[in-house]
Amino acid sequence: MARNFPADARMQHFFEEQYSKETAARLQFHDDVKSGRTRRSAADESAMRAAMIGLPKINPFEFAVRQKRDEKAAAADIVEQVRT
Repeated sequence: MARNFPADARMQHFFEEQYSKETAARLQFHDDVKSGRTRRSAADESAMRAAMIGLPKINPFEFAVRQKRDEKAAAADIVEQVRT
């Protein structure tokens, strides 16, 4: 047996998962086409996945903008405190 057996097993498991995800996506697409459903947007898909997993429904761009706004407000508060 080769010395890199565990790495090969992990890689094989990774490919197996990827192929199963791809197969599921193809079947879902085929089902959507057959039933006449319109294609969902990427944002809707990620929100649905987040709801299934239990993650918060937040857009990364909105989060970054909100974070930047909060940082600017905190910096303005610090500057105001220094000036007074």
